[in-house]
Amino acid sequence: MKTVIIKPHHFMDIFKLYCTGIEEFVPDQKMGHDFYAIANAIINDLGVRHRFLNATVNTKKDLDIVIEEAKMYDGLVLVMDEIHRLNKDKQDILLPCLESGLITLIGMTTSNPFN
Repeated sequence: MKTVIIKPHHFMDIFKLYCTGIEEFVPDQKMGHDFYAIANAIINDLGVRHRFLNATVNTKKDLDIVIEEAKMYDGLVLVMDEIHRLNKDKQDILLPCLESGLITLIGMTTSNPFN
């Protein structure tokens, strides 16, 4: 997997990176709502079915609904905000769907895993 660290003012260059096969974007500081714009841009570019969830607000029931929808449509992209706060119960529900390829995950966080 290719990873690149980006700065908020590099927002317009993200598509160029995406098109060159970069699979992971790691901001070097908080980007706020730009994460949603990046996720939306990638989803629109791919033209795939998608859903947005928040790891702290949405429940296991919400996740179950997304999984059932993914099964119905043979897959979807799940954009998960605050992914660093995803609890173990939700992780256990989501992991088999990620491993099977049923769900493609775009995780968003303001927590920097490299600090």
